[in-house]
Formats: sequence, structure tokens, C-alpha cells
Amino acid sequence: MTAAATQETWQLIARFLEAHERADAQAIRELITDDATWHLPPSAGVGPFTGAGPVSAALAGGAADNWLDVSTIRRKVTGIVVDGDTAVALESKTATTHGGEHYRNDYCWVYTCRDGLISQIRNFTDTLHADRLFGLGNKTPASS
Repeated sequence: MTAAATQETWQLIARFLEAHERADAQAIRELITDDATWHLPPSAGVGPFTGAGPVSAALAGGAADNWLDVSTIRRKVTGIVVDGDTAVALESKTATTHGGEHYRNDYCWVYTCRDGLISQIRNFTDTLHADRLFGLGNKTPASS
């Protein structure tokens, strides 16, 4: 991969991470392809989301709102690695659940880019921890 492609991806992901932190659906929408997909761990019981509208809405809080007070979500990026059209970001997320409990989990986000936009997002996290806190077994919403 070229250094220019890596730099372009780095800048795109930096803008995306800022928009994601602000839960800015419009800004997220402008950074992803029309056919973008977001794949969560299957054990999360939500997603995948496909298409710019559903993906941007879900990333702006629509998916997390099932369990978390989205106004309390805080993300801290702890590392980013970029090579060509692929980026990996490590992130710690904290929030308050709708029941008032503290939530903290670590995430690994993998981004694939195409034509200057993000085309695929995959995230990985400790879903067993989330299940123990949220009781996902009986409360999982239908995917969009």
C-alpha cells in the first residue's frame, strides 16, 4: 500500500472517530459509502446494519440506546493502526445504563475504506460482559 493511501485513510478515520464521539449521524453519513455495512459480534444480537442511513443512525446511538443512556457515552481511543485502505482502532467506552449502572468495555473497530469513504465496519468487544450487565438473552432488538 502507498503512503498516500495510508495517510488518506488515517485522516478519514480521524474524522469518523470525532463524528462518532459526537453521535453526529449526518457527519457519519458523509464519511461512509451508500452501501456501507456495520457488523457487530454475532453474540451481541444486533445488526448487521446495511446502507448509509441505517448504519449512520445506529452508530449515532440508535443501537446503543437499547441499553445505554447515549448522552453518557464516552469513548477513549487508545490506539490506531492504518495500512492502506484498512484501519484498526482500539477504544474504551464508558456509559450509564438505563438502570443507572456503570458500563465499561473495550472495543476493537476494523474499518475498510473505498474511494475515500468507509465501506465496512466491524467491531469486536466482550459481549459476555455486556450480556451479564444487560441480560441480552431476552431483550435483544431486531436488527435493522
